[in-house]
Amino acid sequence: MMSFDWESAFWVNSAVAKMVYSESDRAAPLVNQARCAFEAYLAPLVASAAQAARDAFAIGDILGARSILNNLAVSSTQEATLRWTALWQQLMVTNADGYVAVADSSNLLCGCSKTSAVFNSAWAEKVVADTGDHYRLPDSSCAYIDADGHCHSESVRSGRADGKTSRNRPRTIPKSSVRGVVE
Repeated sequence: MMSFDWESAFWVNSAVAKMVYSESDRAAPLVNQARCAFEAYLAPLVASAAQAARDAFAIGDILGARSILNNLAVSSTQEATLRWTALWQQLMVTNADGYVAVADSSNLLCGCSKTSAVFNSAWAEKVVADTGDHYRLPDSSCAYIDADGHCHSESVRSGRADGKTSRNRPRTIPKSSVRGVVE
């Protein structure tokens, strides 16, 4: 049976997953394209190995059938790891530092053109909703901050029947009071 470095496969898959989770809006099209290409590559190999294994089982060659299927599993995993390594490299280069790089032969420095990533409004609203008051200044007069980062007074958004918001928010804890920060 063929040998394979399973640990490398694990780390490559983890690296791709981390890139996709953090930059899903930009990475998803590249990952879907790579997945479709791999499935197209694999489909005839699976069909051929399945038929060969069925034929081996039919004549009672259990070890031969298992060997065919094991070799398919190992070789397809090796190919997947090679392709996912290339995908990870593409994601690293294409989506570096919050910029999206595309090939541009007119740029003699890097052969690419870089533009800022574009995030849709749903993403901006999610970031604001998830962040909440985490970065609000302790004595801020903002009752809430909208998805565009604008400060609004209490009269604009009310959480109570009388039109006022609660001022019973917890105070910010100074970093110097956190054990281990200043010692």
